[in-house]
Amino acid sequence: MTRSERSAELAVGWIEAWVRMDMEWLRENLAPDFVHTSPFGRLEGGS
Repeated sequence: MTRSERSAELAVGWIEAWVRMDMEWLRENLAPDFVHTSPFGRLEGGS
């Protein structure tokens, strides 16, 4: 799989997980230094 194919796959997965609010998938697939704070709570990337 090329880098752009992997990026596209992650983008689709991220959007689908965000719509489902699948926090576990998001934590596992975000960069460790990612932090997002919203009215729904804080989301941090996993290691």
